[in-house]
Amino acid sequence: MENKELPVAIIGGGPVGMAAAAHLIKQKQSFILFEKGETPGANILDWSHVKVFSPWKYNIDKAAEELLLKTGWLSPDKESIHSGREFYDHYLKPLSNHPQIKPFINIRSTVITVGRKDTDKMKTHGRESQPFVLRVQHDKTISTYEAKAIIDASGTWHNGNPVGAGGVFAIGEEEVKSKMFYGIPDISGKHKERYTNKNVLVVGGGHSAINTILELDILKEKFPQTQIHWILRKNTITEVYGGKEDDALPARGALGTKIEKLVNNDRL
Repeated sequence: MENKELPVAIIGGGPVGMAAAAHLIKQKQSFILFEKGETPGANILDWSHVKVFSPWKYNIDKAAEELLLKTGWLSPDKESIHSGREFYDHYLKPLSNHPQIKPFINIRSTVITVGRKDTDKMKTHGRESQPFVLRVQHDKTISTYEAKAIIDASGTWHNGNPVGAGGVFAIGEEEVKSKMFYGIPDISGKHKERYTNKNVLVVGGGHSAINTILELDILKEKFPQTQIHWILRKNTITEVYGGKEDDALPARGALGTKIEKLVNNDRL
């Protein structure tokens, strides 16, 4: 089989991977998609409780929307914001079930290695003309696939930032990983007991950290013994407040306003 007849391999079935599939369909290119979770968009279900700050109009891919509209899909209000669960239910799930996409999705499929056919790591001559070879683990079975191109949309969800600077683990971090949560915990839901009346340390100056602190403060209202500490690498606390009321995304600006209020009121 010539390279041009081979499919494009997409690694990851999140928003980027699914959008890539939609664009390949539009370009009449064949593809195969590997998702290691139980469903496309599995990582999003891990933060299904989180409300995003960008409205639908920024989160729906145009090519994907064209495919969905042909199935009778009803677009949500483009100006409204949504949770991770809503994003999955109203967009990614119907997209993954589209008849031009679903047959080419492989779930519970972890890509182990990617290389070039009949070419070892040291060989460069003629490498670019050889197809890619992927070794993929499906449950307990390992299969081999060939592809003419690779789109890596695996993301970073399972490779969260360590506490240490420079993208490395801080001293002692690996020893206490069982007590650390990488991401945004569901503090008002399934992780509630983990944080109730505990002394909690939040590390980071991004929106995930701010969302977590705001949820911890709600918990603190009901359980006053809950203590919140915040560590940042910023030079000043004001750097995390962002544009506030002048932010181009009002929901994002509201995060900065809320966290500033907590800091000024000595809530953490």
